[in-house]
Amino acid sequence: MEYSPLSEENHEIRLLTLVEGKNSAFVSCQLEHCSLIEHPPYTALSYCWGNPDITKTILLNGVKVQATVNLEAALRQLQAEGYTKLWVDALCINQNDREERSRQVLRMRRIYMEASLVLVWLGIATPSSKIAIAFIDLVTRSNDALKYLRDRGGEENDETVKKTRAAMSPIVQKWLDKLLHEGSDKLVDGLMEDMFMFDNEDSRQAFIDFFHRPYWRRVWIIQEIVSGARVVVYCGADSTKLENIERVLARTAEGKEFLRTGQVPNFEAFRKSQFSGEASPLVKLLVSSRASLATDPRDKVYGLLGLASDGEELIPLPNYKQPLGFILEEMTKSILSIRRCPNILLFRAHDREPNERLPSWVPDWTDLSRMNRPWHTSLAGPDGDSAYFGEMVHHLHHLLAPFSRRMTSLTRPPIEFRGRRLEMKGKIIDVVDGLSSQCGDEQSITDKEWLRRKMIQPLEKRARYPDDQETTWAIVKSLSMDEVYFGHGIGKGDNTHMYVDSFSLLSSKKARKFMERYHPKLLSWLEDNETFLVDGQTLEDWIQKADKFPVPDYSLSVRVLRKYMQRIAQVVECGMRLATTRDGRVGMVHPQTQRGDVICSLLGCSLPVVLRASGSKKKTYHIVGEAYLHPMKSFTTGILAENLDMGEMVDFYIE
Repeated sequence: MEYSPLSEENHEIRLLTLVEGKNSAFVSCQLEHCSLIEHPPYTALSYCWGNPDITKTILLNGVKVQATVNLEAALRQLQAEGYTKLWVDALCINQNDREERSRQVLRMRRIYMEASLVLVWLGIATPSSKIAIAFIDLVTRSNDALKYLRDRGGEENDETVKKTRAAMSPIVQKWLDKLLHEGSDKLVDGLMEDMFMFDNEDSRQAFIDFFHRPYWRRVWIIQEIVSGARVVVYCGADSTKLENIERVLARTAEGKEFLRTGQVPNFEAFRKSQFSGEASPLVKLLVSSRASLATDPRDKVYGLLGLASDGEELIPLPNYKQPLGFILEEMTKSILSIRRCPNILLFRAHDREPNERLPSWVPDWTDLSRMNRPWHTSLAGPDGDSAYFGEMVHHLHHLLAPFSRRMTSLTRPPIEFRGRRLEMKGKIIDVVDGLSSQCGDEQSITDKEWLRRKMIQPLEKRARYPDDQETTWAIVKSLSMDEVYFGHGIGKGDNTHMYVDSFSLLSSKKARKFMERYHPKLLSWLEDNETFLVDGQTLEDWIQKADKFPVPDYSLSVRVLRKYMQRIAQVVECGMRLATTRDGRVGMVHPQTQRGDVICSLLGCSLPVVLRASGSKKKTYHIVGEAYLHPMKSFTTGILAENLDMGEMVDFYIE
């Protein structure tokens, strides 16, 4: 079918009208042009295209065209529901015209904002989806009923109250009986908590399956849903309001986990950002949506431009004709040149080697899901100025967040490009010497990868720290990357003794039993690296030695010990490696780090950076990833600070 061109001057889009066709075997539609400035009421469809190779025939302006099975099912169901005028991207945009696609991308947010309704289509219904929607609606009705009863003061004989009570689930009714007779605020809290619990395993599994549908992973749905004034979700003929789904996601343990991992976007957070008057920068959106997917990898970026505060500045016109690599490279140049935010140099996947097809200073923006270190979200700002990235970095640069409005010459450092080479200033801190083995799944890996992950004992035996206690603290703090990741200690105040005590118990039967059950990878890593040398003594020696240091009189709780083990597990299990340097320092480094790599402080980066000489020219490097080096206890007067302050500022050429 041929499309007539859209008028850019009139801000035209196409709308789809569902019509009753003579041949009911096919869904029949008509396309018409209208202006976004003045248009009839319409519903914007948000859906997952589905497999493009499996299609069904529909009639479009009387011509037979192929639509994906999922789209055809959506159109058929919406026609049965009485919807007539729709905006559907696959049909309302000429997909064969790349220039039109590029222009319409810029209108996408406005299209969904102008729609009377945004209709989410999850796909055809299943017995499981029916259970999930029934649970969501039941919880919503119970929640609304409770609010009504609470406002009425729980008048048991009120007829309206009785009807409202009947709408509740059995578990909520049980709580309500207590509430009506006892009236305790504590009971209200308990009722609210239990309301969001599943009655049985079938309900729980149905809820999980509901959010494993492919729709929730589409990157475009973030803009589509956030922009809509009203959003209704359909699964077959069953429907519910999006606000009901959001409420259950936010209150159930399973829903919270979906939001935490990005399996389901946090629409409420995105919406608050948009309507608070402080939209997020593109980098923040890319990190927040890193678990989302797109059929065309360029859409991982283009799908967020309408929501980004700097989208138009960084990418004025999306271009589907340009190769993906070129788009990523140019976008990174814009971010570094305009925003002066070198922290993006640290956005490197745990398995990305520094000599891939893209320059090492270009993050793979289309696959940030492989960037699995938890502190990356803090590096993405804009509120990162409250994050604490370690004494060493703060003392060197007095860093503010890379996306904060309060910039200094150090957080907006000089950045230049010469062709595909990035030029930055910084200081060399040290050179990597010893490396622990890397934690990870060792099944189905190559021999080369297995060798790379193996432990490398240090060649140097140099005591950087003044005594054994200082060295122990360096190991203890490095393993948890505490200043970087958590921004606070396990307890309040000076809690180093809690760390040391927890560290000293890692070899205990109680700790090993706990790790065996909850952190088996951490336990395996500790066993593999018990002979790793730090200052001439094994890691196991340091664990045993930690028990000998004097600590304040206090009782170490099991909770504190478990919390420390959990922190180490979170650092180690994402691939970070315990490292020693030629000058005797201790820290953690990116999984791809090798002996001989240089650890530097690049101006504007919130963490030290591991660089590898490229071999092409002097002072030319590839970026490997981030690092953490532990400072002296008395940092302001320590040897480490003196060496760094006295270090010569040099130019780094990064390829």
